[in-house]
Amino acid sequence: MNPALVMMLGFTLTSVSEVPNFLAGLLPSLMTIGRFAADPEDRAKLRRGEVIGMTLAFGTALGLTFILKSNDAPYWWLPLAGTAIVGGVLLYEYESAIAKAQNENHAERMDHQPDALLKRLSIEAPLDALFAA
Repeated sequence: MNPALVMMLGFTLTSVSEVPNFLAGLLPSLMTIGRFAADPEDRAKLRRGEVIGMTLAFGTALGLTFILKSNDAPYWWLPLAGTAIVGGVLLYEYESAIAKAQNENHAERMDHQPDALLKRLSIEAPLDALFAA
């Protein structure tokens, strides 16, 4: 197999697989966003995380693309294209979770997560009874 083709495939897979890593490092899970992204300040922080995560992902893709281009690898642009596609899908999912939290009016502010979690789990009464003794 052509070594330049192998390098292109490896770099493309590396680039594409880094997108969710960068986003996961800066953003909470989709479930958490859906439950706690009610506040405009929270949504602004989430969007800042999206921008930073995608900037890091495209930086990685660009670096790998430069290496491929300098080695005259075929399809040297694939790391950038793959990163754009995977990033687009993930950003769509994050934005859908943010919109759902905003539109359904059941989300809590992110800084009230422990209180909201206790209410959802319905364990406040048993805990109150336990500590009342």
